[in-house]
Amino acid sequence: IALWSGEDGEKFTLDVIKDEGLWLKTKLAPIPPEDRAKSDYKTMDVETTAKYFAREVTFTHLDCQSLNIMKSDAIWGENAVRLIDFEYAGHNPRALDLANTFCEVCKMNDLIPDYIAEELNAKEGRFYLDTYITTSFPEMKELQVSIGGEARYEEFLTEFRVEVDQHMMASHLVWAMWSIIQACISPIEFDYMKYGRLRMEGYYLKKQQLGHLTTQPVVDDIDEELERPSFMRRPSMNLFYLNNPGLIFPVSIP
Repeated sequence: IALWSGEDGEKFTLDVIKDEGLWLKTKLAPIPPEDRAKSDYKTMDVETTAKYFAREVTFTHLDCQSLNIMKSDAIWGENAVRLIDFEYAGHNPRALDLANTFCEVCKMNDLIPDYIAEELNAKEGRFYLDTYITTSFPEMKELQVSIGGEARYEEFLTEFRVEVDQHMMASHLVWAMWSIIQACISPIEFDYMKYGRLRMEGYYLKKQQLGHLTTQPVVDDIDEELERPSFMRRPSMNLFYLNNPGLIFPVSIP
């Protein structure tokens, strides 16, 4: 099935996404909990520390974006927020959850993302990741500072951002595949194929920005109706991974 069109009559099919997923597996291997348990952050260099911390498999929400964050001073108190919609929550690399939020700061819900203009810049990304570490893992900051002072911690944040940026490719690819599934099975009136195309554009742009691609491919809509296979049903994100372990991103299911 042709999903989108490219230059010179090229067609983007499921095989294209599968090939990208297989390539991505060679770049981003999660750190299983048993391997993390054998390691010691105190003896690692800063790059390895950031890599292990970012890729450690943990519980993730995987859809932390503006529509899933609720705030009500009257109900929950001043400045209190609630995170909703745990439909796609599961056990994934820590950086994938953060990367997904970094992707979602662009106007994905309105189908008009400007990835270059809206993506978190270095200062904004540093603030986000520093707040995340300081709030949830203060012992990591304390350790890095104890090893090499504030300079070591800043280097850790820089390497952590590199890992998150790498995982942004996985986020884009995952949601591109999700959009194809939804286009086949969802009764909701939404342009899932356009959403998927935009995600593929984001994937190729990030892949190019990270030096893995020389030229960003063109991805355009096509005027073809997708088939709706009778065997398809609405899966959770982790069920989709489990049934297609080689297709997108390797996820550890407890």
